[in-house]
Amino acid sequence: MGASQSSQSSTSTYSNEETIRAEMASYAAKWSHKGQTEHFRNTVPLEETDFTQTFEDAGLNEFFTSSKLRLGKGFNCNLLFRDSRKQTKIPILSTENHTVLQPLGEPGRDLGENCGTKVSHLMVINHSDLGPHDPVTFNEMLPSTAEELDDLETRMGLLETAYENLSNNVPLTECGDKVLEKATGMGVDHQTGIRDFMVMQIMALTDEDLEELPGYKLLNEQNENITRNEAQVKKIVNEVFGEEKIPHTSLVCIQGPKNNSQIIAHIHQYMVPSCTMANLPEAIRENYYDCKTILKIKREFIMDQVEQEKEESGMLVRTNTVRAH
Repeated sequence: MGASQSSQSSTSTYSNEETIRAEMASYAAKWSHKGQTEHFRNTVPLEETDFTQTFEDAGLNEFFTSSKLRLGKGFNCNLLFRDSRKQTKIPILSTENHTVLQPLGEPGRDLGENCGTKVSHLMVINHSDLGPHDPVTFNEMLPSTAEELDDLETRMGLLETAYENLSNNVPLTECGDKVLEKATGMGVDHQTGIRDFMVMQIMALTDEDLEELPGYKLLNEQNENITRNEAQVKKIVNEVFGEEKIPHTSLVCIQGPKNNSQIIAHIHQYMVPSCTMANLPEAIRENYYDCKTILKIKREFIMDQVEQEKEESGMLVRTNTVRAH
């Protein structure tokens, strides 16, 4: 397995540190802001509006270049940001600043055909409007402040917690306010297990939810759409998250700006059978970046920046001393 992993790393961008570092450096050379939070809060609207001119004026067109990115009014690149401030369709865990959810669209699509773990696809996003300096980012490949780096690590940890909660089927009382609010609205007892509630939320999706963009479609290992089959949904959720689940490895990853159709940072987590780790699905290998590798590189960038600031500060002190004499 180790040899296969090494072979993969040489051809894949997923966890190739050299490739990721070089791409991050190229973005940093063009990025003219201190971190991302202030620019995000000054740029991205909560209103459903045409974003084309603002997108270009903010210079975001230099970074977000995907052909799938929509800028017009309605279903556009700010939909996930707008939805984060509302009650999401399938919340799994929430804290004061973040929500872990099952995404709409086709969860697990990039795991490829004949994959039985697509329901494992979760995302974590920021939902905080606490203040202008509370971290919120466009994409983790862009430069970050130390506070934004801490927030990245926090979000990665929340995905792990959400998976543990699903595996243990903890009561909704342990899953945060957004989950409890959704349960109350559905008339569901707060002592219900989160794994059971995940199934309930999928089954509660309306025809409109399934059909209007971005829609929702859950596929099983036979590539069958089981969204409306409660028995099948419950079976696959229990197989993936339950006590008897197959040995698996969790992927915690993002798509870079060139592949993203949404411009609020959203970390993905997938479960893949451990036996496939040496041969990840092509869409994952080529279009996603490993968050652990990103975190490592960003820590180094921050440390280098701190050292540089110390040196510059020392030089300034020495210059002023010389002048004083």
